[in-house]
Amino acid sequence: MEDITLKINEIAIEYYSGNNSKFAKAMNTSEANIRNYRNGTIPKIDFIIKLSEKLKISLDWLLLNKGNKNKLNYENVDLYERLNDLEKKVEFLQIK
Repeated sequence: MEDITLKINEIAIEYYSGNNSKFAKAMNTSEANIRNYRNGTIPKIDFIIKLSEKLKISLDWLLLNKGNKNKLNYENVDLYERLNDLEKKVEFLQIK
């Protein structure tokens, strides 16, 4: 079974409780397409892009097996960096 098939199955289970009808409706495609993708048919790129955009799934993870499944939100990255800066300042003040 191809990596993409495994990942589509994982997404179907995680986001749609394995329900092909719900998955198909959310992706605006047919249940037959979802069933085929889950059984090994390689999806067209437009489906993969829609899947990535709608569910905020990383294309690197989906296609290249790299990184995390979920896309990083730039607001979250900025918030994370600001939090790290704040922690460094607190540590500095505690040393004084």
